[in-house]
Amino acid sequence: MSSEILGHLAAAADAASETLTEAEASGTDVGKLLDVLAAASTSAVRILPPDPSVKVLRRYVGADGRAMVEMEIDLDDDLVEYLDTLPDRNAFIAEALRRIVNKSTLGRHAYYRKLNAAAQEFGLRVGWGTDLDFWMDHHPEPPVRLTAEILTAHAQRVSQRPPCHTAGSR
Repeated sequence: MSSEILGHLAAAADAASETLTEAEASGTDVGKLLDVLAAASTSAVRILPPDPSVKVLRRYVGADGRAMVEMEIDLDDDLVEYLDTLPDRNAFIAEALRRIVNKSTLGRHAYYRKLNAAAQEFGLRVGWGTDLDFWMDHHPEPPVRLTAEILTAHAQRVSQRPPCHTAGSR
């Protein structure tokens, strides 16, 4: 009985050994295949003309010394028609991009820091939740310097918002 068990164990060990050997061989074959594919794709990239569908960010310094970024975006035809009716389509797009950035964690944190730096002059501090959301809704770019007019307008907007307004209901 014990010899049968040992025989089964030896057969299982042999089968496992063969499977491992096959896996190692196929792993080597897969590695070689991936190397060949990488070489082929690199050669193709060098030979083919540039792909115009790839969007590339171009960074440069503007005339006023500010760091600028230029990028291509695809717009829906309806949006293009709407943008053509606006006096400054770039301002509309820049504001839309700023609002998207503000929704990110890093963008929200940067806005919070800049707004609180501006509010320190008045001895104020902006709240992190709904108050910050309300500021970002009406000023996509945080004011560099708060004025009495900006604070008054903000207070009026806050007093006009519905009492059930929360960050989650936006």
